[in-house]
Amino acid sequence: ADVARLVGVSTATVSYVLNEVAGRKISPRTREAVYRAAEQLGYRPNLAARNLARGKSGVVLYVLPRVAVGDMPMQAGSRMTTELARVGLLQVQFFETEDDQHVIDAIKNLDPVAITSLFPLSSEVLDVARAASIPHIEVGTLPALGAPHLSIGELRVEHLVSRGHQCIAFAYAGAGRWHALGDYWLQGVTDAAQARDLPPVRIAEVTADNAAQAVAEWVRDG
Repeated sequence: ADVARLVGVSTATVSYVLNEVAGRKISPRTREAVYRAAEQLGYRPNLAARNLARGKSGVVLYVLPRVAVGDMPMQAGSRMTTELARVGLLQVQFFETEDDQHVIDAIKNLDPVAITSLFPLSSEVLDVARAASIPHIEVGTLPALGAPHLSIGELRVEHLVSRGHQCIAFAYAGAGRWHALGDYWLQGVTDAAQARDLPPVRIAEVTADNAAQAVAEWVRDG
């Protein structure tokens, strides 16, 4: 209403312009005046009201992994928050726990329009998302990123080979829930090793209890 008064047009016209409603014949001059007035007045859309009118939550659930992966999750989350806000969506960050039920409850309670995660989610969580027709975007597999598992696998193997190592070992985390993520990274390591005609990559599951024994066996066997 404030923008409409400043420009001298109807509130409907302002709504059409700011919401980019298709099929409305509004002159470029009027559009520019509306944008200029909105900027001058510091207009920001009320996301709660907008999403209420749409009949949707307007929430994008961002599931953060429990594994240590540096500051990438926070950088990705910060950029997604900014870009999603531009289109009237609110990002909610949710940290994974040992119990998938917490993520499942968040999906049911928040009714998000989409779910994003850096890495694969469990089959139980994905089943709930599919049943509710909620799309899941796995950030690590987006085309714009190329193939991180392959490029990082190449970096890992090149680092070891440059230091004279020929026998490569890959350790899975002990928790079964992370095996899908392990499979993802293992492909890159395996491809890089095969490209160099190295011996087959040795694979083992490493836990806090067997870590010392596993490493000792790897070292003993070369």
